[in-house]
Amino acid sequence: MIPFIALIPLAVISALLVIVGTLLIAGNLKDIDFTDFTEYFPAVIMVLMIVLTFNIADGIGWGFTFYIFFKVCSGKHAAVSKIMYVLSGVFVAYFVLKFI
Repeated sequence: MIPFIALIPLAVISALLVIVGTLLIAGNLKDIDFTDFTEYFPAVIMVLMIVLTFNIADGIGWGFTFYIFFKVCSGKHAAVSKIMYVLSGVFVAYFVLKFI
């Protein structure tokens, strides 16, 4: 299976990621409260990072991390579940280990 995936050109993969980002914008971002900066900005960062990094997991990780960061900085840390803190910590560790 892996050699078959290696035959797919990177340009096709990037186009698919753009389509995924477009579907996120069209379908799921309409439910986000755009009056609250701590809600919409991490979602926008997530979609942008999916496209820019060519990796859905990295984009989701950046979105989780920014969501926690903005909620804590705005004093709304009680609105975030404990599992989100754990997942954000795992993504931060992943990014640190990835970029070292």
